[in-house]
Amino acid sequence: MLESDHLQETANLPEGIDVPEPSLTSQQLAEIRDEWLRPLLMQLRHQSEEVGRLEMQVRQLRNERDGLAVERIELQELLAQQPEPEPETEEIAVEPEGFSRASLLALAAQLQTTEGAAVVGIIIALGLWMGVGLLTWIAMG
Repeated sequence: MLESDHLQETANLPEGIDVPEPSLTSQQLAEIRDEWLRPLLMQLRHQSEEVGRLEMQVRQLRNERDGLAVERIELQELLAQQPEPEPETEEIAVEPEGFSRASLLALAAQLQTTEGAAVVGIIIALGLWMGVGLLTWIAMG
């Protein structure tokens, strides 16, 4: 805008209204741009990059989720195709050799003696000692 144009515009205005010089207005706009607009544009640029990165991450996670859903369905179909397990048969208890009724009665008779009671006491003490030691080892491990 030329200075003569500026003078013509100011001549048409009512008194008391000042119109700034065009060079001054351009300078003020440049300062506003430098102080406010550039930082805002930089912030917008960084935020749009972050949004783009997050959108890409969302796409990757959705693809992974969809892949896992397909895998789950395939595993369910595979499980459905497997035959039903046969019902368990009742196990018949077989008495091991050396533990016949007669041998157990003979062992009971031995335990009724003083020596037998001492042996049983020692066996019980060893069993408790091993149990406490095992529990301590598990707790410490």
